[in-house]
Amino acid sequence: MLETLRRIVQDVSAAPDLPSALAITVNQIRDAMHVAACTLYLADEDNREYVLMATAGLNPQAVGRVRLNRQQGLIGLVAERQEPLNLEDAARHPRFYQVQDVDKEDYHAFLGVPLIQYRRVLGVLTIQHTVSRQFQPAEVDFLVTIAAQLASTSITPFSAAPPGTAQPAGNRHPRPARHRRCAGCGDGHRDHPAPAGRTRRRS
Repeated sequence: MLETLRRIVQDVSAAPDLPSALAITVNQIRDAMHVAACTLYLADEDNREYVLMATAGLNPQAVGRVRLNRQQGLIGLVAERQEPLNLEDAARHPRFYQVQDVDKEDYHAFLGVPLIQYRRVLGVLTIQHTVSRQFQPAEVDFLVTIAAQLASTSITPFSAAPPGTAQPAGNRHPRPARHRRCAGCGDGHRDHPAPAGRTRRRS
């Protein structure tokens, strides 16, 4: 699995833009994990929704068009809990929400993991399969690792550009800024400004 992870990260890093990176991600995950579908939702923070931005196994026409509010369906639940959700039969869960013309009735097993950066949910990565079973711990760990890698290297919050519209050159597949941990609170952002009348000593 480590070699598979390395290959996915390399291919995503070499992608020319974000849509290409997302398509590579879901297709390679589906093939590597031998599942029926892999789908990625990204957070649209302005509208408080999760937008289906890439899929391998569901209706490709849904990309960029399907939107779920933050409390809707299993996607919303994964984001709320900020932890993996591993279900033997997704349709039996009380939070299951079937998206018309997108979800398939013969998909049962479901695993969703959040993409988190600095305690903010950037999206949700899912895999689905036709058999009813829970995914093994090694499979969960693999998907969690990919989600963490994506969140730290290539995924950005949802852009409002219409599907098929090229993103501005400055927004293509950007890498998040690397911030030092704040010496005052230990959080992952730049140091707080120095108090008035004091100058920050340069190291």
